[in-house]
Amino acid sequence: TLLYTIKFEFQTMYSQFERQFTDFLRTHLTHLDLKDRNRASEEEVISHLTHHLTDACRGGGDDTRHHGDVIKSPSQHTKDQHSASNKMFKPTLVKCLKSEELARAHLCFAEELVSAGEHRLALSELGGAIRNCVATQTFRKIVAMRVVALHEIKCIQECEAELVLLKSVCCDDCRNGLFGKSDSIGGNNVQNYQSFIDKFGADSSCSLDSVTRKSVGEVVKKLTKTKTQGLSHESSKCCKVPTINDPLSPEYPYVSSRVDIRHSVDRGRHVVAKEALQIGDIVAVEDARTWTLLPDKWDSHCQHCLRLCHHAPLPCVGCPDVVYCSVDCVDADRVHAVECGYMSALQTLPKMVYLAFRTVSVFRRDIIKESRGEETSVDYRQVSELITNLELRTPVDIARRGALAIFLTNIVKELNVFKMCDSTFGTSNSTMGTSNSTMGTSNSTMVTSNSTMVTSNSTMVTSNTNSTMVTGASSVMTCSGRDSTISIGDMTICLGGCHQAMDYKTIYSSTSKLLLKCLQSYPCNAHEISELQIRPEFRYSANEDIGAGVYPFLSLVNHSCNPNVVRHSVGHVTVLRVLRRVGEGQELLDNYGYHYATHTVAERSKALKSQYLFVCACAPCEEGPVRWRLFPEISPSVRFRCAVCRVEVGEGRKKCPRCGRSAAKFINRIRSLEGSVRSIIGSFVGGVDLDIDMAPLIEFLSICESHTIPPFTLFNECQEVLKQKWNLGSNRRQM
Repeated sequence: TLLYTIKFEFQTMYSQFERQFTDFLRTHLTHLDLKDRNRASEEEVISHLTHHLTDACRGGGDDTRHHGDVIKSPSQHTKDQHSASNKMFKPTLVKCLKSEELARAHLCFAEELVSAGEHRLALSELGGAIRNCVATQTFRKIVAMRVVALHEIKCIQECEAELVLLKSVCCDDCRNGLFGKSDSIGGNNVQNYQSFIDKFGADSSCSLDSVTRKSVGEVVKKLTKTKTQGLSHESSKCCKVPTINDPLSPEYPYVSSRVDIRHSVDRGRHVVAKEALQIGDIVAVEDARTWTLLPDKWDSHCQHCLRLCHHAPLPCVGCPDVVYCSVDCVDADRVHAVECGYMSALQTLPKMVYLAFRTVSVFRRDIIKESRGEETSVDYRQVSELITNLELRTPVDIARRGALAIFLTNIVKELNVFKMCDSTFGTSNSTMGTSNSTMGTSNSTMVTSNSTMVTSNSTMVTSNTNSTMVTGASSVMTCSGRDSTISIGDMTICLGGCHQAMDYKTIYSSTSKLLLKCLQSYPCNAHEISELQIRPEFRYSANEDIGAGVYPFLSLVNHSCNPNVVRHSVGHVTVLRVLRRVGEGQELLDNYGYHYATHTVAERSKALKSQYLFVCACAPCEEGPVRWRLFPEISPSVRFRCAVCRVEVGEGRKKCPRCGRSAAKFINRIRSLEGSVRSIIGSFVGGVDLDIDMAPLIEFLSICESHTIPPFTLFNECQEVLKQKWNLGSNRRQM
């Protein structure tokens, strides 16, 4: 009841904020001089809006007070409830959540949801049932229900994986009745489920009722009849992150040293090739600094690594909303601890707003350091220094984003994000530091901040603040001013800020400024995280967004409607590959979602100006649709040209009309490759041979870059097939 109350107030706050806050901003916008927006920093915007929002919350007319209520955090009554729940109610809930009765309640509710056709909601309830289940009979019923629900939402891969588990834990009677002696469905690969099998597989009694057995039997029959062709279950698992074969850049250790970052007035910061790059070369393999998974993927993808959960997912121990693919990901995820229990409310936030909120959770230690004037991490500086385009935004746009930053800051306060750091800030490996008392443990060493005790080789030292004492041969404790360090032998432990209390006012001010920067920069600089949806007919397979991430280096790559690089995702890592040859000194150009072959010039110009705040001046936009047409209108005819002077050469001519160089050799080579290229495209797109060698196709594209005038149909088809081939080595899902 408490969680649903918080969820309702949270959703009400955000929806009212979106609908009603515009008038409030216009009323108070005159107090902030944003005419010269180069001088209006994020700090000034936040300071101004906070001042007027505070006044609005305290008094004034009824209308002003109403708008103030929209922005401030939930009522004090809800705060008191939440505080009380942490002290009294939550421990009771945790204790109850481990009961078999609750697992059966989740299962019962899931059955009702399946009957009502709400299969995704049913999977969420079944996740809670698995977490609390202790009886074999209940577990078998849960797995059977998951099989039915996954099949209904067309998650064939996961459905087959659940059948593997069901086949391993059910009794012989059910196993023979459902699967027979065939291994075509489910198979015998049980290594991913060994813990479940050990726990629930010993009981040989039958536990599936006739209705459930009938439902599962129908699923098995359908899977056997319409066995998905193409990639097998084992070969369709997520691939490993590729590596860069070149030496790495010293500034960006995940980028090839063959590229460099330049700056110019018209292009800003951009990436150029220091030497020629060939098709297929890997330029960068960058991990996201912060990322988010789309809510409709929470029940099928790991919340931490974003990979598809191919076998029985592990639900979060604190909420039924998210799942993990392994125990390692459960242990590695430090961000969900902030959000646990509030996911159903946070999913109402737009994608980029939620990504900005998660940035605070990821970098909460750096925000504390920044508020104290200490040095922050490189990752934090790279994220906070992303271009915001503040000077190009209207005053209303800046004010709305500033108010939204304050709104998110109130959510940060409500979730006690920084108080989670209060007892752990300043830690190093096994060391824990708090503002009031700091304890660091290493072997036989104990340190406390107020009365400091160091024991090493039977030596005891007592010290107060602002004093230094040395005893024995190997122990030194220094407490001076803001920082404290202790040296034990060759080990030095830094207890940064152990005598400095948390200044939450400064911390929340820094949080609001960071959020405002993120809300301005992420729509222009964040990238989608995608997954290849493999259809039974492979030609209809396509990429689908599963999340979004922040990649500081990739954000430096400018846009072109005819890009020469392409991105694909492996987990939350993004790989940047060369799609067209890039000469020495030429700029690397990505596509921001608006390609000349899929959008008209007017559509591209409007969308790029609206979201990214620039006017594209690439060749397709400058030359227009006469040459750069939509894909259905692209000519199949090949037009040849001289590789040196770029003059068109008729196919019947042997030499360039301007420079006299012979063109016959390259024309003949292109024509000789056309047959093998068409054969490769047919085999690949038809799903006949997905492992076919792409070398002839890459050679064809390389020659055409220099000796033809793109676009033409075969050239574009080659590019799309090559991109799809690379996508097979990234996130993918058999549908």
